[in-house]
This record gives sequence, structure tokens and C-alpha cells, in this order.
Amino acid sequence: MAQWFNLTLDTTAPSSGVLSGLSSYYNSTATVTISASEASFMKVWTNQNAVGSTSDSTYPSSWEAYDTSKTVTFSGQGNQYVHAQFMDDVGNISAIVDSSATIYDTVAPSVDAVSINSGDGFTRVTENTVRVTFSDATSGVDYITLSGDIANAEKTNYTVSASDRTAGYKDITINL
Repeated sequence: MAQWFNLTLDTTAPSSGVLSGLSSYYNSTATVTISASEASFMKVWTNQNAVGSTSDSTYPSSWEAYDTSKTVTFSGQGNQYVHAQFMDDVGNISAIVDSSATIYDTVAPSVDAVSINSGDGFTRVTENTVRVTFSDATSGVDYITLSGDIANAEKTNYTVSASDRTAGYKDITINL
């Protein structure tokens, strides 16, 4: 800020803000937490570009009042980014702030195969291994639930580890 004739001129743009509160989403909307100092107005938009630009096709044409949260809408599967730009009440505009990648996934995982390995060739043994082969191109499979006749009554929700996701299958030992 500069001062002339007892007037203070504001020539400083709002400090770059922070966009947070994003992770993986399985519907088209998310609420973003926004933080910027000295901001009076903002533009917030989403797209699949890691770095936002004023020439993005989704760049808003008008400013809205600054708020600490904003509901955004994603389109298209895969990595999505949220971008924001801030303006103070005298027209100083900040640099564009970009979020980390957010996974937007609307297609359910598919089960490609289920096989049982009884260990000795017979299915009437106490312990059996069920191999569930799966795929999900966007965000991966997090859990597998067995149901029906092969469900393990003690635990039916099995966590899928990073190495399981890499392999594309999960081996589960059940007692029949």
C-alpha cells in the first residue's frame, strides 16, 4: 500500500488462498473449504487441468461474493481439479490457486471372476480360499463383501490393500 495526500492506496492483491476438503467423490458434487486473506470476491471452477487458467472453458464469467466454502460440480470421470481466483473490494486480483487432484468416480467396480481353491481338491474342507478378481479403472476397489452361500458369518467386509489393487484380486480365507 502506498500513501499520498493522506490517502492510502491499496495496490496489493488478496493473498493466494487455500482449497481443501477434497478426496475421492462418487457423486458429482463436493464442498470445498476456501481460505484467502483480504478477499471480497472469488471465482471457483472445476476441470481436468492441473493448473487453472483464465482461458479455461469453465472459467466463470462473473465474480461472486467471497465465502469460506463452495459447492462445486465435477464432470467426467478421473482426476478433477478445483481452481479459484480472488479479488479485493478495490479490484486487485490474486494469482489462481489450484487444488490437489480429486478423483471423481461414478462407475462401480466390476467383479471379473470368483474362484474357490479348497487346498486338497475337495470342497468339503474346513478352510477354503476364495479369490475375487476385480477391476476399477478410476479409483480402485476398497472393500469386497462376500454374500450368499459363501459368506463368512464372522466377517463379510474385507479391506483391499494397495498390493491387492495392483494384482487385481483379493484372496480371502473362509471357514465353511
